[in-house]
Amino acid sequence: MTEFLQECFLTANLPATVLLLLVLGYWLMVIVGVLGMDAFDLDLDLDGEFDVDGGLDGDVHGGPFSAFLEFMYLGDVPVVIVGSFFVVFMWIVTMVSNHYLNSDYSFLVMLMWIVPNIIISLLATKFAISPFSKMFQNYDNLDDTRENMIGQLGMVKTSHVTDKFGQLEITQDGPPLVINARTHPGTKLCKGDAARIVSYNSMDGTYLVELSKWEKN
Repeated sequence: MTEFLQECFLTANLPATVLLLLVLGYWLMVIVGVLGMDAFDLDLDLDGEFDVDGGLDGDVHGGPFSAFLEFMYLGDVPVVIVGSFFVVFMWIVTMVSNHYLNSDYSFLVMLMWIVPNIIISLLATKFAISPFSKMFQNYDNLDDTRENMIGQLGMVKTSHVTDKFGQLEITQDGPPLVINARTHPGTKLCKGDAARIVSYNSMDGTYLVELSKWEKN
């Protein structure tokens, strides 16, 4: 274990190790709540501009750069997730390549391998995040229909729904949709109750619901 840690911080591996530690620190802060979900809020519009708060604006419609963004699912998956996977794979590939192909751990030899390492890491990242692209596409579709869900009727799926806990099941074309639901303080709905969606709370991703009656066909 000691030898492994020493190898991680050798000059040839140090840049990749530092990047990995930064990524691990970022996700640790997300887990403990120092950073909120708005930390994922970076918009990549492949049909218009690449816009990051704080500063970078550029037209990426068409061309190699746009093709690269689509190839890496950067229009679907948040950049922080793609970047995190890339850093992890880059660290693994760097460690392996230096261990077997750069026994002297020469920084110059490491630089010779950096382009192949980046290509391998990008391909591994694309493969790893492919499931995430479908998940976030479904999330984006849901986001587009949130306003349309106001007024819809659903059934309480959990044992109860309160202002702190609960889920609602909505029947739709295809599989039923389950959403996180909340009531007004002091109000409690029970499993099987009919509830109507009143509003959406973007702060915590929940829907405010009220007791209703099943509509007759």
